[in-house]
Amino acid sequence: MASRDNTAPDTLLSDKYPNAYRDFYPGPACIYKTGPDWPARQDGGDWGYGYPLRREARPVYNHPITAKWLLNIGERIFKHLDFLHVSWSSINPLAYAVEVEAKPFCPLLISIGVTPNSLPYDAAYAAAHDSKGILVEEGFPDIEVAIVESASARYSGTSSDFLMLTPNLWPGVRDLVRPFTALLGVPIALLDHPDLGGTGGLVFHLGKDSGDKPIIGLLTCAHVALPSTVYGTLLKSGCTMDKVPRIEYIALGEAGYKEVVEAMDDVIEGERNDIKVWTDAALKQEEASLAGDREEGQSCKGPAQKRRGVEEEDVTLRIDSAQRKISRVEALRTEVRNNRATPSQRLLGSLLYSAPLRVSLPDQFASDWAMIAIDQSKIHQFAGNGMYIGDLKKTDFCRLLYSPEQAESTNLGMYPAHGLLQVTGVVEDDEIRNPRTLDEHGEPCLLAIKNGASTGTTIGRVNGIESFVRTFAGDEEVTTREIAVVGYRRHHSHYIPRFSHEGDSGAIVVSRDGRIVGLLNGGNPGRTDISFITPYWWLERQIKEHIVNNVGLVFDISNKTRLYPEFKTGAMQIQYNRFGIPGRTSQPPFPANTKGMFYYKQSAIAPTVIGELRFRLCDDISSFDVGKDLCLPSGLPWYLPSDSILTFPTHNALLVQLFEEGLLRPAAMSFVDKHGTAILHGLRQPFALNIGETITTICFNTGKEEVKHQMRCLFTNGRDSGPLYTGRAVVQFEKYPLEDIGSHAKHKPLFALRFLEFLTPVTKIAHQDSAMVQHLEPGQYLKRRTRAGVYQTWGYTPYRAKTQAALSEWAKRSLVPEEGP
Repeated sequence: MASRDNTAPDTLLSDKYPNAYRDFYPGPACIYKTGPDWPARQDGGDWGYGYPLRREARPVYNHPITAKWLLNIGERIFKHLDFLHVSWSSINPLAYAVEVEAKPFCPLLISIGVTPNSLPYDAAYAAAHDSKGILVEEGFPDIEVAIVESASARYSGTSSDFLMLTPNLWPGVRDLVRPFTALLGVPIALLDHPDLGGTGGLVFHLGKDSGDKPIIGLLTCAHVALPSTVYGTLLKSGCTMDKVPRIEYIALGEAGYKEVVEAMDDVIEGERNDIKVWTDAALKQEEASLAGDREEGQSCKGPAQKRRGVEEEDVTLRIDSAQRKISRVEALRTEVRNNRATPSQRLLGSLLYSAPLRVSLPDQFASDWAMIAIDQSKIHQFAGNGMYIGDLKKTDFCRLLYSPEQAESTNLGMYPAHGLLQVTGVVEDDEIRNPRTLDEHGEPCLLAIKNGASTGTTIGRVNGIESFVRTFAGDEEVTTREIAVVGYRRHHSHYIPRFSHEGDSGAIVVSRDGRIVGLLNGGNPGRTDISFITPYWWLERQIKEHIVNNVGLVFDISNKTRLYPEFKTGAMQIQYNRFGIPGRTSQPPFPANTKGMFYYKQSAIAPTVIGELRFRLCDDISSFDVGKDLCLPSGLPWYLPSDSILTFPTHNALLVQLFEEGLLRPAAMSFVDKHGTAILHGLRQPFALNIGETITTICFNTGKEEVKHQMRCLFTNGRDSGPLYTGRAVVQFEKYPLEDIGSHAKHKPLFALRFLEFLTPVTKIAHQDSAMVQHLEPGQYLKRRTRAGVYQTWGYTPYRAKTQAALSEWAKRSLVPEEGP
């Protein structure tokens, strides 16, 4: 295969396609590209004279192809490539520009990466034109296709207590301290295989275990936690700490530790050499100055003497500074050699959970993440997630991450104090596709930063259209959607610019203000500077479902009357039946064999407003999905509803955690009063309803006042015979349908009741009057049987004139949008 160095390449590819090494210079070789030739250098630059134009990939936003890309175009292309037996690695919709120019000369190109040496020219020509034909069929005849040599891979590679990296500790040597800190980007490796590792991403406080010990989680990639060469089967199936022998991890692998210690030696040697140079120079300057004094023949201090005094002071300051730095590095080296030389001294923690490495449907993102449980004693005074970017100059941070006008107006004020960027918040899907920030050219662009174990701090551009990526889990092909991050070439001084490399998998990618964009999981090795991330807006949901919601804690609460689970801000009391059992004065205990996990179940209709705490019966996290919810004597799931959580101070610890994790939003407090009664601000506002209660109390907010009103006999026969159904549902009041108003009706009903979602199974109770209410179904109105024996939409008509007037005004309000609060 053709050479990839800076010399004139072999001509194996360029024999067939003359621009093979020009089109993406200095990136990958191109086997074939459709369409006209790209612009060339005007000074005759080619392999005979100079170098081709340096080109770089740029992100694409708000392109008309976005709406059709995933299903209509991208999937058709990769399925056709499979039909042609093309060994493709990635399909990337990107723009291309000359490095120094603001505007791309190619606004969108479909770049198809194929395994090097796998595709002859004729096959590449056919694949490119077939893909071009799909674009033409879908209405995009101006978009071209390129076949380039580029593999894709999940990045993994070589890579006691943490040291604290604070402004007052280890000044001047923070770059050397960083690998031993609890900051994002810590290099990690397997204890039993210190040559295999990656990068640690976010740190999570997961609560406490059943022994009241804190659980601190470190997020990384599954293929980093379980390398396929060692744990191939576990990587595909996923696992938890309860199901496999203990798998332990260290901070810094074998090669990484050696590299850091050698860097300390190099710094010490360099500072000593500088001291020698400055001392020798100072002696020569002093001799020259003394000779000048003799020539001046002055007994008083002359110009040469004054100049010598200034120079001596400057040299003394430099030497003092160098000696202080040497002392700090020597102290750090001693600390590292004495307390962190062996892998067991750098022990970090053990595997808590690893998701099965597979395609997650229907989103088609890679489920490639794992959580490592860190011993709390390894982290002292943990103050949140911080990313060290101190190896990025202040001027580069401002010049590359902000538009020229912003950088000039803020005068370096955007650079985080002491080079520690606080990481908080999430960049949502819409902002990835439609960035609100500008790059150095003043163009819309989502610029991102990461700190990885291999490449340190780098800057990249996040693409606004997903890529398709083909990798392997063992011997099985896996096709996933990924977000591409293209390197920012001007940030790098070396010849091959890269945003990431082997060993960086597991690093968190953030925006310039510290919001999380995604988890780095791989890229295109070689010269193709394209990295791939899993978007965090999606990944966060998976973490909450499998880790945060479940907390990874198994409780055995069999026969306990009360328990006090710990949340982030404290404990709260939980009972089995908070309403008690008729005829008993004492609280009933939880049933025997009650072992499992607490989790929060959100409503599908109004997820951040309505939900309930439940208890899943299971042995561990891995069996959560096949477990069943703990039930009450009625047969319905045990629950603690969100209206109670929002209302009562005894639930504050749980409430704060739900707010922090985004499972409930503070605005939900405006939808319940101090007694937990639903407050409705208008029609079409979803609220939770207990179908088994004979009286439904609602608080109607008219804008001027709150009118609390009781509705009776919604689900009974009206003669105090008890409920006809059991269960909980999400419902809403709607304008009463005109077609259901009978001509004989004396009063027009104010509103009807529609079922939106069943939170629990809704069961009809065997009763002689059970046919009074029509079978309940989500999406349908509540309907009751009339005296004529037909079912009619239930409508509410108050008897009292005052209530009628107040609720009539309320029913005119439409403060809540169609999709709910």
